[in-house]
Amino acid sequence: MKKLENQVAVITGGAGSVATTLAEILREQGAKILLVDEDKEALQTALHRLGVGNGDDLAYEVGSNSEEPSLYKQKAIERFGQVNLFITLHDTI
Repeated sequence: MKKLENQVAVITGGAGSVATTLAEILREQGAKILLVDEDKEALQTALHRLGVGNGDDLAYEVGSNSEEPSLYKQKAIERFGQVNLFITLHDTI
């Protein structure tokens, strides 16, 4: 069993290089990931890098930095059933 098996992480600022690298590491350890970013094009690039078509362990949400983090938590719960980690890499949230 992987260390983060059945754990769910929400990562804001998800299109950035730090976020995608962190998402790769967390996925390798078994975590499911919800990436959040306001830049849809950059987020699509990040998802491509992460191999979004490789399974049901990765999701994304495009949102503005004015939205409440609780909204992203709710989206992750709807998709994966829970949230265990909330990583804020977006500088204005």
